[in-house]
Amino acid sequence: MERIKKEELTGNSKIHIIYGSIIMLMSISFTITLLTMKETYKSAAGSMPEMPSAMVQGDAKNMQVPTAKDPNMPPGGAGGMPPFVKQMVQKYKTALEKNPKDIEALTGLGNMYYDSGQYPKAIDNYLKIVEIEPKNTNVQSDLGTSYFYTNDFKNAEIHLKKAIEADGKNLNALYNLGVVFRDQGKKDEAKKYWEQMKPLVQGDEQKKKLEDEISKLK
Repeated sequence: MERIKKEELTGNSKIHIIYGSIIMLMSISFTITLLTMKETYKSAAGSMPEMPSAMVQGDAKNMQVPTAKDPNMPPGGAGGMPPFVKQMVQKYKTALEKNPKDIEALTGLGNMYYDSGQYPKAIDNYLKIVEIEPKNTNVQSDLGTSYFYTNDFKNAEIHLKKAIEADGKNLNALYNLGVVFRDQGKKDEAKKYWEQMKPLVQGDEQKKKLEDEISKLK
């Protein structure tokens, strides 16, 4: 099939091609983002922790000082959840209608709410999971972090400590519990948990970032 030459395009044709290219790029970008979202929990030992504000889950490229978020923040920005994510949410809801104790569906739905900033809804799902699996350390950690985002420091502390009790090497829980204490002005407590991370963190760059965070407590 013969290609259309640029000079043969009408103004409307050019606009359609430009719009089509933009939509295609947006779709590819969203697909890549979705694929990087956690859908199952894995052990956090040996990797840098999930930071409650400046970092996405499991990413440690830009350790920054996190602060609690507004629990009423619109999920995914002003536009809300993308349609494809909404379809996945509905898929999990349908599975839960058949089996309210479906751990995979509860986890997936909770993660969707967490990643889109709907922390109260994430909390509801995570609570159902820990009722069934109280020693699920990663869910306890994300549950505690979700409470942190809603400014509920008491419950954040409770569940992050439960995560650490179940797995003393859970870096996400150790770091995030330090954040909870730091934001309450309890610097000694924050330092205690961050110091526990030192022998667990791998890589010079990661260790330096942790040391920098600890030094800011002085």
